[in-house]
Amino acid sequence: MTDESAGRPADRSSTQDHEPMETRLLSLAERGRRTDGLVREHPEVLTAVVDGLLQIDTAVFVGEHPEAADQLLELLWDGLRIAAVEADLDGLSSRVTVSFVADDCSLAGHLDIDGDAGTITGGTDQAADSDVIISAPADVLVGLLAGDLDPKLGFMRGRFTIDGSTETAMALVPVLDDLSEQLPV
Repeated sequence: MTDESAGRPADRSSTQDHEPMETRLLSLAERGRRTDGLVREHPEVLTAVVDGLLQIDTAVFVGEHPEAADQLLELLWDGLRIAAVEADLDGLSSRVTVSFVADDCSLAGHLDIDGDAGTITGGTDQAADSDVIISAPADVLVGLLAGDLDPKLGFMRGRFTIDGSTETAMALVPVLDDLSEQLPV
């Protein structure tokens, strides 16, 4: 674990069994395709998705399994929407759209955060009207969303770039931190 960590356990071996992580992720993606509300009913699925994406080379996985990657991202967005119910969005007094775009594969997604309404929605594509676009390798983006990468340190160390208002991006830091803390571990 590095000093960029936001507090998730470094040893994830307790969540692994003998099945290769890629196979487990493909299985989770298939379950997500068939079941609405899977994350709400079984939060451990989200934990498995986040841990799995943190353990593999995400760019390679997305390249080899684009449909499964989209489904896993849908599960992740569902988890973030659920976490938003518990998250403190008071730091944002307006609506902000942030897109996450991988620069090493086709992975992309966006979050629409409405601070006034206290809601978060999103999807597995880059929003056309993004206020902020965060670009990085896929593994860095997953780390940002999962809370494994401190956004301020990651930016200062050049792990990702920001297109748009840096002030708006910095206002998102406590929201992303709070969301990642709400994700089931």
